[in-house]
Amino acid sequence: MEIILDKPKTKNALTKFTNAQLEIISFFDMTLSAGEMVELKNILARFAAELAQRKIDMMYDQGKYPSAAEIQQIHHK
Repeated sequence: MEIILDKPKTKNALTKFTNAQLEIISFFDMTLSAGEMVELKNILARFAAELAQRKIDMMYDQGKYPSAAEIQQIHHK
């Protein structure tokens, strides 16, 4: 399933949802309170940070030493 929103980042761009975004949308078919939203954002941020750290650790294990800019890019994906 692919959903495309007409919410452009640039004038003629369309936004496509990733498989993770679609899964989260379908999982959270409910309204959350402001406090629950903060909690959910913290959980997702922690998960994203852990994924980024795993990628960085894997690079080090392979003898690749990412620059500070590369590490920052990995953490902001």
